[in-house]
Amino acid sequence: MSRQFSVRRSDHIEYALWLAFSEDGTVKMSRGQPSLGRDERAMALSVKVPLTLFNTPQLRANIEVADPGHPIPTIDLSAASSALRNVVGCDVEVTITTPQPEEPTE
Repeated sequence: MSRQFSVRRSDHIEYALWLAFSEDGTVKMSRGQPSLGRDERAMALSVKVPLTLFNTPQLRANIEVADPGHPIPTIDLSAASSALRNVVGCDVEVTITTPQPEEPTE
């Protein structure tokens, strides 16, 4: 076990590893930072495994990565109303609605 990538403690082992994903669905794992192609993205992981796991090895994990391309903005309606009131000089009612898909034009 390389001390650079994993450390054994009294009750657990800490692993450092990388997962590299590509657009075609392949996944690579490496202990050190991988070199990547243009269609690949890497994720650094730290894994802490209790030593008791090796007595009855059952392990399952799910990793979900949020879509960074479409963040959902947080809107404070009272702050927006207050800011508009200060600009236009009257009360403004602000509501949030879900956009509807556009109808195709012929």
